[in-house]
Amino acid sequence: MNQSVQEYLETICEERPYKLVISNPRSKENEIRKIVICLQEHKNGYRYQIEKFTAKQAFHINIEETDLKNALTAYFGADYLQLSAWTASFEYQAKISSKGKLLTNRHTNMNRVEIQKEITGKNNIVYRKVRLFLRWLIWEYLQKRAKLFGQCMISIVRLIGTLSLLRMQ
Repeated sequence: MNQSVQEYLETICEERPYKLVISNPRSKENEIRKIVICLQEHKNGYRYQIEKFTAKQAFHINIEETDLKNALTAYFGADYLQLSAWTASFEYQAKISSKGKLLTNRHTNMNRVEIQKEITGKNNIVYRKVRLFLRWLIWEYLQKRAKLFGQCMISIVRLIGTLSLLRMQ
């Protein structure tokens, strides 16, 4: 691998990014189309969650903060040609051209940093029940059309508010 790619990945890892997106597979035969890596708060500190997206599925892997550089090295440059990373202060973008040249860009990040919290225990059960209820509510709406639409929309708004409060805890 090109030394400049290694140095660039090292620079990004030192900044402690809260979100990374690796995309643009080198070959079309690659089943995984996009990889999203997010910093999440867990009981024991912080970890990164790697989400690998295929056409119809998503696979999740949790890694320690210290393993981020190894994961980036395994994906970017070898199998994928594009990387976007967001830190508290900057947004990084990198692409590898068809000739193998690394093209980089860096902007100041104006977005608010939000680190996801792990949904566990009681909150996870409530989250799943609310999600199932929302699915049922939408099904009922489609079955009966606009008969109970007003009442359903009020319930949906209340449940979405409750769900967002649960995710923030």
